[in-house]
Amino acid sequence: MKSREEGMLSKAIRIGGLSLLLVVVLWSPFTSGAPGRLTPSDILTVEFSTSALPEVDTFLFCLGYVTVVSPYTQISGDLYEGPAFLGTHTLTDFGGHTGLLSLNPALDWKSTESLWTVFSPTVIDFTPVRNGLSAGRIRVSLATGEMLLDTDDIWIDLLKATGPNIGESYGEAIIHSVTIPAPAAVLLGTIGAGLVGWLHRRRTL
Repeated sequence: MKSREEGMLSKAIRIGGLSLLLVVVLWSPFTSGAPGRLTPSDILTVEFSTSALPEVDTFLFCLGYVTVVSPYTQISGDLYEGPAFLGTHTLTDFGGHTGLLSLNPALDWKSTESLWTVFSPTVIDFTPVRNGLSAGRIRVSLATGEMLLDTDDIWIDLLKATGPNIGESYGEAIIHSVTIPAPAAVLLGTIGAGLVGWLHRRRTL
């Protein structure tokens, strides 16, 4: 016959296993072609690559048409090449809007000589972009509110700007993955692991 402690440990393992299963389900990220929900607790991560394009001077990150459930105040994106941080751009335009909204672009970066001025793009060292980004990554977050989007509508365009809001496209980036991890899974996993650990310590005392 099992002791009371053994019974509690067995129950804890079952609870922990259920927690792990729920973590797997909840942590499964939205991927390309799936609907996504973005809140201040979430980070939208887009991994991509580009070819070497010596002529380009403007980088546009587009979210397509989104539905703003509640005002986002501002949307920010950090641009990386592998571990190297290239720059942050923050958009406050339409921050009080709700409803359907076109965010093309949502965020943009440019070189010092670029003529592009839409949404006050962030000026960065464009050498890595012109050389081609083999491990490009953008991490996007909201300050407030909630936004619904379709990850299949996300795209990145590389331009040679010919005016403040016009340019010649030299091609789009290849997007490898789009993820929006569910933050609730982190809390659930912590609770499940903590419970198993606590009951295991009780058994060994």
